Amino acid sequence: MPGCVSVVHMTVTLSDDQSKVWIDGTSDARVSYGLVALVSQGLSGASPAEVLQIDSTSVAAALGLKGGMMQKASGRQNGLANIV
Repeated sequence: MPGCVSVVHMTVTLSDDQSKVWIDGTSDARVSYGLVALVSQGLSGASPAEVLQIDSTSVAAALGLKGGMMQKASGRQNGLANIV
């Protein structure tokens, strides 16, 4: 993922009728792995149109992740946006 120094692998699969997306991923770093899990859990089962409508720059705020660990390193917000 651009903006992330960790290695992140993502897999996106469409359902047979292409009405839903299924997202899975992993990372070598715990924080990145957690962010991948949030995206996977939050978006799996959504329609492709719903996923494409997401503003990746506002995902952290929408999840309530603007303070704490996300505030301490802007790279985390960029990494989350790039995962989405």
